[in-house]
Amino acid sequence: LIDNAVEFLQEKFDPQFGGFGAGMKFPQAMNHSLLLRHWFRTESSDSIHMVDKSLTKMAEGGMYDQLGGGFHRYSTDRKWQVPHFEKMLYDNALLAKLFLDAAQATKQDIYSKIPREVFSYISREMTSPEGGFYSSQDAETEGSEGAYYVWEMKEVLNLLGPRHAQVLARAYGITSAGNMNRKNVLQIKDSMETISGQENIAIFEVQHILVKGKQILLEAREKRMKPGRDEKILTGWNGLMITALSAGYSVLREKDYLERAERCAEFLWREMWNRSGLLRVYMDGKSKFAGCLEDYAYFLEGMIDLYEASFESVWVERAITVADRMIEEFWDEEGSGFFMTGKSHEKLVLRIKNPADEAIPSANAVAVRSLIHLGHLTGKEEYFTRAEKTVEAFQPAMEKSPEAFSGLLSAVDLLRSSPTEIVFSGPKDYPSFEKMIAAVQQDYRPNRILIWNENDRTGDLLPLAEGKSPLKGEPTVYVCHKQTCHPPVQTVEALVKLLGRPPEIRLNIFDEEKKVAEIKTRENTQFLDAMSEIFKHSGLKK
Repeated sequence: LIDNAVEFLQEKFDPQFGGFGAGMKFPQAMNHSLLLRHWFRTESSDSIHMVDKSLTKMAEGGMYDQLGGGFHRYSTDRKWQVPHFEKMLYDNALLAKLFLDAAQATKQDIYSKIPREVFSYISREMTSPEGGFYSSQDAETEGSEGAYYVWEMKEVLNLLGPRHAQVLARAYGITSAGNMNRKNVLQIKDSMETISGQENIAIFEVQHILVKGKQILLEAREKRMKPGRDEKILTGWNGLMITALSAGYSVLREKDYLERAERCAEFLWREMWNRSGLLRVYMDGKSKFAGCLEDYAYFLEGMIDLYEASFESVWVERAITVADRMIEEFWDEEGSGFFMTGKSHEKLVLRIKNPADEAIPSANAVAVRSLIHLGHLTGKEEYFTRAEKTVEAFQPAMEKSPEAFSGLLSAVDLLRSSPTEIVFSGPKDYPSFEKMIAAVQQDYRPNRILIWNENDRTGDLLPLAEGKSPLKGEPTVYVCHKQTCHPPVQTVEALVKLLGRPPEIRLNIFDEEKKVAEIKTRENTQFLDAMSEIFKHSGLKK
């Protein structure tokens, strides 16, 4: 079924501009996540190429806010040029996580750069004083869609002056005609290398002009009337951002991301969980409405990911509580799978189950994925049983149109795979601990389970930790894969050898930042050589 879905995506793939189809384009993070898993399993160059092409074009296009960071809702055209300007929390959470996965898979700088900018945008514009995250920003200001984001050429000239405006215009495709009602949605057009050659300017100067110019434009934009903001805090969407920030810490090792994920999760637990279960909406200091399946599933996955980032066992304990209540509230005893509304909701004529992805991942898919992961962590067979039965319940629908079920197929990939179990033991404050955990996180390994054996009681909660003690009181790692448990290791080199090499990237992905660094080095060498010649002929140097 996964292979069939990938074949369908290949048929719909736009080889010139990435994405799927030939008209307006949505980011479709779930499709690209499935393609990454397919690449990991099969080493298919086609799958990783589709991911790379699509994500690069999204990041370079107008759908991405080139000044302030963050993704708009979707592109109104094939080339990702002109977006629908609304910004949604869930899009930015899903895409930040997807780009981090791509960073692990390809090691390309752009895939680390974009999540950093997204998280900066979320911190600046979408974070409540309590630590939760707001839902969205409007597309319109003063009755005009995109007015906050677009630029006339004369505005840029007035702000930057002719020389710097020319450089910025080349870099971001700014023209007097514009690309939206005679105004410009910024998008990356020319590389710094190209501009350097065309304008006869050293590349380090081009970089300086662009950094300064973007700062000036952003400061000017801040003085405009900002788009309206929906300040509802939704449990499910916040769960997605907890997952993204946890991944941000794991991959980029930025402590601030972990602290923000923990603060949000603590807020949700304090304000949105009570004895009757999860609540859905927080607004104006009040929590209300019984949570839906997506609230449980997304928050559950967020807590599991937060545990693997922080190694704080409280998140596993709370995840078990939420998982058990999710099963109690939403499980379909007759047909298996999870209903979208719980038993505690008002009685409906018909309770429905939706296994297909829409703008957000299928809640059933995330529930299955979370239960499988939690089952591996806790050893509770019930979680595997519920996941298996859910997949079986929806298999007929998946067989008819597998491409509509990317989220559930990703869960199937996890269910059918033999996970790599990695158990850390010993003190976390040793440098070797941090080096080894960073080594685990440097590569894309979608089917791995990560545990810290904190003390003698950890095995009661996490059976995989039982008996895996530190050697000589120093950080130690135990790796089990495909029914084989290897002898413990205590160095990065030994750990990487046990984990094995990830699939080879048979793709020539252009790394612009690396190229720019090489050009800067060459220019600097040429400058020093020239100065050396000047000194020599001036008699200052023998």
